[in-house]
Amino acid sequence: MEIKNDGRLKICWMRLVGYQQFQDVFLDFTHPETGEPLDKICLIGANGTGKTVVLERINDALSRLGATTGLPKFDQPKFLTVTKVVVDGEVYLSFATSKECGLFSWNQEIEEYFEHACASFPDINSNDINWNFPPFQILRNRDQTLVAFAPAESAFNSYLTIEDVPETTLSAAVLLKEEFPVFHAIDSQSIDTFWKTLLYHCHIRREAQESFERKEENLDRTKRELVADFDSGNPKILEELGKIWDLILAKAGLEFDAANANIPFQPLENLKAYIISKETKDKIPYNKLSTGIRNYIFRLGHIYSLYFQRNILRGQLLIDEPENGLFPDFLYDLVDVYRQVTTNKNGQNNTQMFFATHEPIIAAQFEPYERIILEWNDDGTVRTRRGFSPIGDDPNDLLRKDFGVASLMGAKGIEAWKIYLQKKLDLDKATNEADKERLTTEILEIGRLYNFPAR
Repeated sequence: MEIKNDGRLKICWMRLVGYQQFQDVFLDFTHPETGEPLDKICLIGANGTGKTVVLERINDALSRLGATTGLPKFDQPKFLTVTKVVVDGEVYLSFATSKECGLFSWNQEIEEYFEHACASFPDINSNDINWNFPPFQILRNRDQTLVAFAPAESAFNSYLTIEDVPETTLSAAVLLKEEFPVFHAIDSQSIDTFWKTLLYHCHIRREAQESFERKEENLDRTKRELVADFDSGNPKILEELGKIWDLILAKAGLEFDAANANIPFQPLENLKAYIISKETKDKIPYNKLSTGIRNYIFRLGHIYSLYFQRNILRGQLLIDEPENGLFPDFLYDLVDVYRQVTTNKNGQNNTQMFFATHEPIIAAQFEPYERIILEWNDDGTVRTRRGFSPIGDDPNDLLRKDFGVASLMGAKGIEAWKIYLQKKLDLDKATNEADKERLTTEILEIGRLYNFPAR
């Protein structure tokens, strides 16, 4: 299969064999007509079907790409996972068993292993696989490669412990100039890392501005001219972040006070920037924000800080339960917001995104072939299928067609429907005008309450 180089780091498919509830499951992340890896994928399914497991295995497979090991032993491993990955147009396989993991150089021994372990895998042709050059150095390119995994929750919610601002120092932030990581965890345990990244961007911008003003050709210009000239090509991360945060803060009468942020000069000082009330201008402690607002601003903010003014050519974003704590009216454009924050400094989006969700409003933002639905078999194992409902469909249709929810009404609603139908039958049989009037009134009232059809 020909793979166009329209994305620099893409997962094509994953097969899980003997891993937890996955007896032998093939997850296809390519377009059904073109065979190209998809830019975004939505995993849906009942609790326990393994949506989170899939995200974890993808994250694990990517982390294996830089770790070449010896050939694994195939003497009855407890599980086997093989993931097909495209890196800069080259195709690689990442293996993981209960004993070993990694990429493997092609030789007679690996060919025998390949035939034994993977003979039934679809879409694998040994002649199409690059076995000789593990992309270790590619994934070590910290300026251009990024993998971020945002789990649904942490074992301990660090958001609630923020007394002032997340903890970090200027000296810690400066170290990112030497080593900006490729792999990132986005959760309440990494809130200090997010704050450090914000401070890092503030610091390098200030350094760049000082260097700009010291240039020979700028020495005779006014400070006002220099600031205007520099600002035109160098956005401020706190101001840009405030625009993203305002999408949710404004609904609550809040705003991010970027204008009055205190950016430190001394090594042991921290960035001081706060959420305030639009009306009173009072500071709102981060640990007093609602669960939905905290989840949104820290998750989206952290991701945005990783892409800000960087030329990310190879990105992977794994998001578990993006709807966590958010009111439904904020969910309709949420996938587009994620596309916005993962755009690099050149206006390109080179990130493949995986979402695992229980929310039909989120799932409706994907094409049916972009939805991977995990379902139970009778024996307790899992199978997969693609979605049915078109993109932008009524979320209630997705509940029926893709989520497999047969009825959208609770027990009380079903009981009301039965009463509604019975009263309509009684009305057809009624001969007394007073009974007709009473039944008509009762039918209209139940229909109004439950939005039942008039006929």
